Amino acid sequence: MAPDAFNRSKLLKNARFNNEPGLALVAAGEVLRPGAQGAHVVAMQGALDAMGFTIAGGPDGNYGPQTQAAVRNFQTMAGLVPDGLVGPKTLQALDRLAPPPGKRAWDAGVNAGPVPDPSVSPGKMARLVVSISQHRAFLFDATGKLTKIYGVRTGTGGQANGRGSETSPGVRVVTGRNSDPRAISQALWPETKGTAFGTRLIDLTLADPVTGKTRDGEGNGQELHGVFAEHTIGFNASHGCVGLRNEDIEEIYPQLRNGDFVRFDP
Repeated sequence: MAPDAFNRSKLLKNARFNNEPGLALVAAGEVLRPGAQGAHVVAMQGALDAMGFTIAGGPDGNYGPQTQAAVRNFQTMAGLVPDGLVGPKTLQALDRLAPPPGKRAWDAGVNAGPVPDPSVSPGKMARLVVSISQHRAFLFDATGKLTKIYGVRTGTGGQANGRGSETSPGVRVVTGRNSDPRAISQALWPETKGTAFGTRLIDLTLADPVTGKTRDGEGNGQELHGVFAEHTIGFNASHGCVGLRNEDIEEIYPQLRNGDFVRFDP
């Protein structure tokens, strides 16, 4: 590392970044943009992935559309302008909030950054909280302890004939679990040939956060389900439901039972 780059690297404290000359330049005022490639991009992508801002295929050193979406989602969480560019302010926030190398945000003893309170009413908690604007889902255990963060896709909104509704905030309750949603997918979306809901489907219904009772006439709770198109995670790309990678919905599926609360936040 050249001496000037080494001096600039002192602006970064997280060990993920402090040996990357390309990020030292960003810390000193440059801007990392889509199209960039290299080890410094891998370091940035790894930090995002470790906080649950999913990049399909993992860190690959290519600053493409999925990485740009992950940056925008992180900027939303950090209260920055979500422009998808990594300038000094965004890098400083990453430097401060990203877990150290080899750790994930939900690991024991790691600062997970801003995490939603899972409470839905006094004494009642959501097992899963979805941040629509961040495109992340936070899984909690029965005691309210964060266990993992997942990247999600949400509804596009503004589409005709109900085939692209906007994912809406609200408290929901699990009302059904389908371990093989191919038949439902085929009936509703025949063009997908049974793949629309991935490998698992969890039915949700809007509910009273105190009693857990479902609200009459509001059975469409915008479900949770798997997706095969992993490149859509991190975007507004669904018909209103919340989609996760199949491997992620497989982890969540056995942990959510009928009657459990799920909350969608703006």
